[in-house]
Amino acid sequence: MNKTNEKTANPSANTELEKNTGVHSLPGTSGKSNKQKLQNTPTSSNSNERRHPKPETKASLIVKKLHSARGVTIEALIQITEWQAHSVRGFLSGTVRKRLGLNLTSQIGKDGNRRYRIKEGADK
Repeated sequence: MNKTNEKTANPSANTELEKNTGVHSLPGTSGKSNKQKLQNTPTSSNSNERRHPKPETKASLIVKKLHSARGVTIEALIQITEWQAHSVRGFLSGTVRKRLGLNLTSQIGKDGNRRYRIKEGADK
């Protein structure tokens, strides 16, 4: 028997493998052509329509709170997002300041807590 082509040399072994494992084709192949796969995918008449409104993300909640006139403390943001303090500070620095380019300011209030807010009108 030729070892290089064992599948065709002993077809009964392949059938036995298929019966035992349920494998009928190579891994990653479904036996369908790409054209058949595309025909079976459902398409919407208007892809912009959504069935459900998109829920607010944690990031959008933070930005909304930062727009308030009084600002927001790290502790309040931790409660809203359920993130750890270093994650909130990283978001403020990396996303709000750098990626979004918003003018994030912080001030220590009379109560001794630092409050962060986005200052309107001025870029960085």
